[in-house]
Amino acid sequence: MSVDTCLPYEDSFVQHFSSESVAWKASITALPVDAIVPNSGISTAGEAYWQTFTPSILSYGLATDKARVVPLPPRCAEAGALCQLGEAGGDAGLCCTCVTMAEVAVFAI
Repeated sequence: MSVDTCLPYEDSFVQHFSSESVAWKASITALPVDAIVPNSGISTAGEAYWQTFTPSILSYGLATDKARVVPLPPRCAEAGALCQLGEAGGDAGLCCTCVTMAEVAVFAI
């Protein structure tokens, strides 16, 4: 599945655009989190991810239309930590870079 855009929308559902079918598709599964950090989304290895204000990561499987909440790595959940989601390279999956006053750490998730 080729997904060019994947966005949370309308009461925590997801819509995604496929360049293969040249169409938008809406999920049938409501996302379990309503506090998504704006502009935090990334898509890699068939999943879309967003940071939440809880703090955690919302994962949505494009092929399965299933959502789940994944906790941030412990140091990323600390007060004052700045976190950014990223692609770990190819289909390797997700990584989370966390910056604190003491360190910069990258976690494979």
